[in-house]
Amino acid sequence: AGQCLVQSPSALVPAPPPEEMAAMLEGDVALDTWLLHQCGELLGMRQLSAHTLRSDAERSMLFLRDLHSILNQLREQRHASETGPTERETNVKILYEKVYRS
Repeated sequence: AGQCLVQSPSALVPAPPPEEMAAMLEGDVALDTWLLHQCGELLGMRQLSAHTLRSDAERSMLFLRDLHSILNQLREQRHASETGPTERETNVKILYEKVYRS
C-alpha cells in the first residue's frame, strides 16, 4: 500500500558498460566544444553587425550635416537673388529627407 508506482528512468535502464560511457562522455565533450564554437561565431557576427550599424549611423549623420550645410548655402543664394527654389535645392532637400528617414 505505501509503495511508489512511479520509477525514475535511470532505474529502468541499466548503466552502459564503461567503454560506452567513455564514448558518451567524449561525445558530450565534442558537442560542448561545437556548441561553444557556434556561440563564439554568433557572438562575433553580432559584434560585427553592431559595429557596422554604428558606422552606418555615424556616416549618415555626417552626410546629413553636409547636406544641411549645402541646403543653407542654396537658400542663401536664393534669398540673395530673390528667386524661388532651384531644381538643385529641391533635389538636395529630397535627398536630405530620404537619408534622414533611413
